[in-house]
Amino acid sequence: MPSSSSFLALPRELRNSIYEYALTSTTGLYYREPSELDHEYKNTKPKSYQKPRIRKPILYIRHYETHDIRASDEFNQLAYVNRQIRAETTTQELKYNKIHFRRHRDDQRLASLQLISFLKCRSVTTAPWPIEIAITDFDTEQVPIELLALQVTMQHGTELNRLCSERPNVSVQFTLSGWRGAKDNTKACMSFFVVLGICLMDALRGKQASPCLLRPGSRCQTRVNKILKSITKDRLQGDGDGMLTRAANLRVVPDEGTVWDEEKWLAFMDGEGGADYFHREETLEQVKRWIEEGI
Repeated sequence: MPSSSSFLALPRELRNSIYEYALTSTTGLYYREPSELDHEYKNTKPKSYQKPRIRKPILYIRHYETHDIRASDEFNQLAYVNRQIRAETTTQELKYNKIHFRRHRDDQRLASLQLISFLKCRSVTTAPWPIEIAITDFDTEQVPIELLALQVTMQHGTELNRLCSERPNVSVQFTLSGWRGAKDNTKACMSFFVVLGICLMDALRGKQASPCLLRPGSRCQTRVNKILKSITKDRLQGDGDGMLTRAANLRVVPDEGTVWDEEKWLAFMDGEGGADYFHREETLEQVKRWIEEGI
């Protein structure tokens, strides 16, 4: 576009409105790293037919589940029109869209590691506007609970918590796929929800739910003790009493669609849920907060 373009002659406020409209995605944008893309088509076709390889992280719209990413899929194509428009639109994709981080293949880096790299970018650190991020990493139906607790809460949770504390303009919602509460109405599913919730509270926030919430010797309490023992060496370092100040802009939430069902949870707590009878209501309130607000 020539610098004498009639579009560039429009008032800046009007141009910004046009940029906002053009760079707004109702479905949000997805993040991909270059290392995930460079090898996909390498040496598979003659050079004249090879797709342009992506040598930098890009934000793109995912058209369907198996969408093949190309360099031309980068969302903010306006940035390549001319220098003025590039300067005016470089950050618009962050300002007006939710950004999704997730693993698309088993050989990709964990979504939490991708997010950590993204949060360290200068453009994110200095951005004066809110940045909304949704991240989905592990599927707790596929990954053993001990491995999940170790990897999510300790290896990456500490740094995510710190980075979010340092970047109040960023809002991160970390969804754990498979953490579904009472959705399936099975004792095993509900027991898993309670156990993982307590372990995440301890590892991410540095504060374990009161031991009296679970009946001593119950199956739930035994599983919690086993997992917490395995991560003791890497516990988060907080203030004097070992508590960690919560990063208010980082939430770990159950799988989408998980809803609070008091009747189901009452039946579970009164049965084999392991809740101490005298703290039954307190336990129910804690589970309700996990479902409705996250950790």
